[in-house]
Amino acid sequence: MTKKKGLLIAFVVLIGLSYACSSDTQKDSSKPTTSQTQQAQASLPDYKTTSEKLSQDRLNVIVTVDSQINEEQAKAIAEKVIKDNSNAKGIYIDFTDNPYPGNGYTLGQFQYGPNGSAAASTTNDKKELTLTTNHFAKDWSKRPTKEEYKFNDEMMKFAAKHPELKDSFKEFVKTKGITEEEGNKIVQKVAVWMISGNPQDKK
Repeated sequence: MTKKKGLLIAFVVLIGLSYACSSDTQKDSSKPTTSQTQQAQASLPDYKTTSEKLSQDRLNVIVTVDSQINEEQAKAIAEKVIKDNSNAKGIYIDFTDNPYPGNGYTLGQFQYGPNGSAAASTTNDKKELTLTTNHFAKDWSKRPTKEEYKFNDEMMKFAAKHPELKDSFKEFVKTKGITEEEGNKIVQKVAVWMISGNPQDKK
């Protein structure tokens, strides 16, 4: 695979994941037990939340963490989010370790709503919490640094700001004083991190 093809694949992955926050995703069949969730609540990592209002009284809540988190801990936090937003008809709960907002979830997503979906709906079916995307089982030794996340965030904003450029990446790395190869390694590291951590991949 050439360097340009590798960069293109990584860039496409990043763009796709950036818009994944508000889309329905395939449901994960694994569900933490009540006892696992209770244990997780006693040792939750530090986190912060930001909320965005959606149509039909729904929300998109971003949960940002700066340290390792597992599925059970994430579920406990998601339940807290639901409790704090009990009037919402549906909630997308996105988990990320990316300090730069607007880049999609990196760890996983829960949905809360009728039949476990946060999609706009007129049904009055019972609301449920469902894990729809699971990438919590990551190797945190391979996590991008804050500087690498910043580079990736600025690169995507540069590309969006300059659609007229045939090779926006080439022009962007010039502004950073690094080679295309060095920039490509950063972009690919972030892309691989975002799609890694599915427990099913280890089976």
